[in-house]
Amino acid sequence: MDIDIFDSMSDWKIYIPEKNIYIMKDHSWAFAAWELERLKGTIKENSFLFHIDNHLDDVPDGLDVDGVMTANSKEELFKITRTKKELYTGEELEPKIYIDNFIWPSFARGTIDSMFVVAQQDQIDFATCILTDSSELYGGIVDNKQIVELIPLEKFKKVRRFHRHLAL
Repeated sequence: MDIDIFDSMSDWKIYIPEKNIYIMKDHSWAFAAWELERLKGTIKENSFLFHIDNHLDDVPDGLDVDGVMTANSKEELFKITRTKKELYTGEELEPKIYIDNFIWPSFARGTIDSMFVVAQQDQIDFATCILTDSSELYGGIVDNKQIVELIPLEKFKKVRRFHRHLAL
């Protein structure tokens, strides 16, 4: 298989089944990988996520993606994940899972129950926003009551963050 890892329009994903390893160019595909493995029984419900990134990747609009709560096959999960080609067409885009909103849908689906985040992004994280009722920090677009119907407050209380400029 030839993969041009430098092709900006490529959405390459590699799965190594004998090691149960997923390698992907954009981590938006992590949502599909987690959910596929939960459906197969490899990942248990209410798993712990250790997330290390330069950015928080915790935009809540992934919860608004049509089909995000009901997708139960590889095809359905891939259909709700944004591709590079879709992003660069210039057309108005329907909401899909992408590089900054892939985490909270897995919380809502019960795949993830708790998370430790290491990110140097200088912004309040979404869990803190919900727990302190600071929805204005997300442009007032967050309806805390609607979010808590999908993700119980107890799960937000299980999110911890380490925030410091890291020299890796």
